[in-house]
Amino acid sequence: MLWRVRAYIYRHFAENSHPPSAEETARHLKLEVRATENIFTELNERHAIFLDPETGSIRMANPFSAVQTNYRVLSNGRTYYANCAWDMLGVPSALHSDATIQAICSETNEMVKLHIRHGQVSASDLRIHFPIPFSKWFEDLAYT
Repeated sequence: MLWRVRAYIYRHFAENSHPPSAEETARHLKLEVRATENIFTELNERHAIFLDPETGSIRMANPFSAVQTNYRVLSNGRTYYANCAWDMLGVPSALHSDATIQAICSETNEMVKLHIRHGQVSASDLRIHFPIPFSKWFEDLAYT
């Protein structure tokens, strides 16, 4: 059931540009809400999703973000938010679709625009910098 719940979370994110609640997931999969909350917790512990520590709701299902970020992805007539520069490239890949990415450069606060067409990034000399090594990302995933 764990992986059915995870698949539903991703499908819901893709179709609605936001994650499902535990109640929506339980209703859709015909589960008890408490059992669904337990599955959310287990998925969080396995780093398959990231729960908001205060509310217990889904904050991230990489590459998707449930909160607005500096990484906006426009695709299939919807607006998605990615968690970071790496994930902004992952959203079109996860959706198997073309996209326009509007990101705010953290160093200059300038808008950077990229187009993804047929799985390819538009010609660009832009670079992505990750200030924290990958091995430390899960120490503070919301910051990373």
